[in-house]
Amino acid sequence: MCGVVRREGSRMRGSAAGLGPRSSKAAVAGTARSSGGGVSGVAKSVKTQRAVERHVPGAQVRKALKALKAYSAGKRAGAEKADLLADEDGDEDEVYVQVVLKKSPEFSRKKAIRIGLPHPPAGALEDGGGICVIVKDPEEAARGVVQEAGIGAIGEVIGVSRLRSNYFPYEAKRQLCASYAIFMADDRVIPLLPNLLGKAFFKKKKQPIPLSLKAGGADRWKREVKQALCAAYLHIREDTCFTLKVARMGMPTADAVENVLAGIEGAVSCVPGQWGNVQALYLRCTDSVSLPLFKSLPQR
Repeated sequence: MCGVVRREGSRMRGSAAGLGPRSSKAAVAGTARSSGGGVSGVAKSVKTQRAVERHVPGAQVRKALKALKAYSAGKRAGAEKADLLADEDGDEDEVYVQVVLKKSPEFSRKKAIRIGLPHPPAGALEDGGGICVIVKDPEEAARGVVQEAGIGAIGEVIGVSRLRSNYFPYEAKRQLCASYAIFMADDRVIPLLPNLLGKAFFKKKKQPIPLSLKAGGADRWKREVKQALCAAYLHIREDTCFTLKVARMGMPTADAVENVLAGIEGAVSCVPGQWGNVQALYLRCTDSVSLPLFKSLPQR
């Protein structure tokens, strides 16, 4: 669908050639500290399109998005003709950036790195009640803060105890997953959630977004939710391939291009070695093939 590939020769700088645990962790930690608050650092990449386009031209991203939109539209048209839904819940296709590294990091981070985007990839949810937040017990305290903050996008607050007791059966988990567009969670309970939520959330790619709510009043909640909605999340682990959600098919193309470029810039700035360690970049939607945006030439 998209035959033009951006190629660029590159050398492995010292930071990319020796990706030991100490130097790699220091690089990522430095990125988190320089980016300010948040759960694990917010990569400031909203206004960096000019820099990233030296590696990935905006025209290349637009071409890839056009091909993905055509694929998504054709898939949905075929599903409607067959009187079937493209997804069980009729979800809109999402757009992902794939980052392939030359050498994997020698460490993993438990918490995701938040990468700021110009436009919310999930769309506007100001008063839709489409967000469910999982919090530490007692959940009543969090409910009071949400009511005080007047965050209309939050439709439900669930404490860990109620999540464990009321949503133990698989069917209950599946129904909870289908009831809300976005899930968020106090970062202090994130380690508990994989076992409590089960496979339904991971299958639908609805893993809760971490919020830094320790000593959080109404202002903190509003700021955290706003930043969380306008961000992508990068999970650093001992692997050479990373994926982050940056847009959705229903977004205006110009907004989606800005999000893709900002997501790439933020992700590359967080991996050890940065551009010197990037082998390739791809763009794909929910179940499409991956379209190439950038490839590094082999070293001589």
